[in-house]
Amino acid sequence: LFRSNNKQLHNRVQQIWKQSIQVASLSHTLANLTRTINPDEALLAGLTHNIGALPIITYAENLKSTPYTEQDLDATLLVLQGLVGNYILKKWAFPEHLQQIPNQSSHWYHDDNPILQPGDIVLLARFHALLGGPSGQKLPPLHTLPAFTKLGERALTPDMSLQALQEAKQQIAEAVSFFRS
Repeated sequence: LFRSNNKQLHNRVQQIWKQSIQVASLSHTLANLTRTINPDEALLAGLTHNIGALPIITYAENLKSTPYTEQDLDATLLVLQGLVGNYILKKWAFPEHLQQIPNQSSHWYHDDNPILQPGDIVLLARFHALLGGPSGQKLPPLHTLPAFTKLGERALTPDMSLQALQEAKQQIAEAVSFFRS
């Protein structure tokens, strides 16, 4: 839906969209592995975890007379994306536990419930999506994340992580193909 003459902003939206599909697919796969979280709800949560970025980028495009750097945009997204996403999901009457996910998905040590929640699955999916990428080296150790410890006996082993990544890879390819049609 977002079209821009600004190549930088257009590329940023494409990057966010691809990340949403990747996190959604991983969320669905991880929810299936845990057998306690509804996979479809996890998929929806993954798709909407960074929805707050879109209005911010749209607003940035309208600032034609004000120069800003990519670092300015990054800093703005870091601070506001979760709050804006929370507001959007609230306006769309999403359930309360899903409304909070945009705010929680960038806080690795978020822990507001001792029971595994869809937000925990999205956080773990986001972690796996970042593995191997440029920011993968800045990730905290997986076993230190509250979301990981909530898995308990269902803890992600390296084999399970690889399985999740492999299954999600196929789902991602199918989703990208579907949305390009």
